[in-house]
Amino acid sequence: MNAVDTNVFIYSLDADDAVKQSKAQALLSRLAQTTGSTVLPWQVAAEILANLRKRESAGRIPPDEVASHLRVAACKEAGVTTLYSEDMGAGTDYDGLIVVNPFA
Repeated sequence: MNAVDTNVFIYSLDADDAVKQSKAQALLSRLAQTTGSTVLPWQVAAEILANLRKRESAGRIPPDEVASHLRVAACKEAGVTTLYSEDMGAGTDYDGLIVVNPFA
């Protein structure tokens, strides 16, 4: 099962960054053709996780605290295995939830 973060949807509409817009639109189009394998995660959880990542990068919270918050996030609870996001550490495996940066 896949999920797509807010930034992917935002970039799909953002003509100011044509490269990311094209990649986001291609990803969304590809995922739309695969019925039942993609969910829209709970937006608040995604925003919280992005904020936690910024705090971790600034040294304000430890990485294990970020991981513990993620374990109760909507994606994990829903059984998501791949989260497409630019914000959350591409390649990171959070107990079976893999983050993929579609813009890398």
